[in-house]
Amino acid sequence: MNKALRSPRAISLRTKLVALLLTVEAIVLAFLVWQGWVLDLHRVERDMLAGLTQMRPWLNAAVAPSLAARDVATLQRTLDAALASPGLRYALARDRDGNILARAGRLTREAQRPDATLEEAMGHDGFDTRFPVTLRGVEVGALFLGLSIDRELGAAHAALRESAARALGAFLFSLLVFLALIQPLARRLGRMERAAERIAAGDFNAQLNDTDADEVGHLARAFDRMAEMLRSRVGELERSREHFHAIADYTYDVECWFSAAGELLWINSSVERLTGYSAAECLAAKDFPWFLVHADDIARVRTAS
Repeated sequence: MNKALRSPRAISLRTKLVALLLTVEAIVLAFLVWQGWVLDLHRVERDMLAGLTQMRPWLNAAVAPSLAARDVATLQRTLDAALASPGLRYALARDRDGNILARAGRLTREAQRPDATLEEAMGHDGFDTRFPVTLRGVEVGALFLGLSIDRELGAAHAALRESAARALGAFLFSLLVFLALIQPLARRLGRMERAAERIAAGDFNAQLNDTDADEVGHLARAFDRMAEMLRSRVGELERSREHFHAIADYTYDVECWFSAAGELLWINSSVERLTGYSAAECLAAKDFPWFLVHADDIARVRTAS
């Protein structure tokens, strides 16, 4: 089966930990980039509204008399002059009844629904706003303005791209650090794992020979000492077994081992001299030693035994 389709249980613990750490870091970096974008938008909106607050008094003073007198020619000249202000896309004046008296610039949509926030303005070409025009404290109409936000949004997008690039660089740097630090450790732990599998399979000559002074090095040296003790114990057991066989194989009596279930595990060669059956035949028999007893005597022998 393709390794890419392996179940999560088949993935090593260190791989899961590294993937988890990198995923958490990616989420945190993405959140920081998004948070920076939101803060930039709020800053742009704050600066834009501050500029509007500064523009309103002199716009009100410029258009209020002609709007109150319904002097369309003067009102048009005023709006045309205002259009020369940087960032102003259009200006539209309405009287108190909602009738359009003058307009300057190009309206891309009907200026009936001013934008409350900069996020609303991102769906079209600019930020639409409205403020009432008053003369001596009496509202005489309203002025609708469209502000260009291309420069502000361009700066915010540039800051977003820069933040994303920095976040990506930080993530790649972390990935390189993980690879530089984790991979050597993973190789050392892999060697230890393979050595443990060799010992479990009966090969007690596995040695790590790790001389590093860190915790993994201490663990590897403890593993080597354990493997050495196992080799020593297994050697002693093998020598004891050889001594036992040397004695049992040449004793006059029949020596044998049975399992707890009564199965014959080992028998010496003296059985052939006494019964005529070789040790291999006795081991192959399923009912040793009962097959050696005559059928007429089997019940009595079983009872006596």
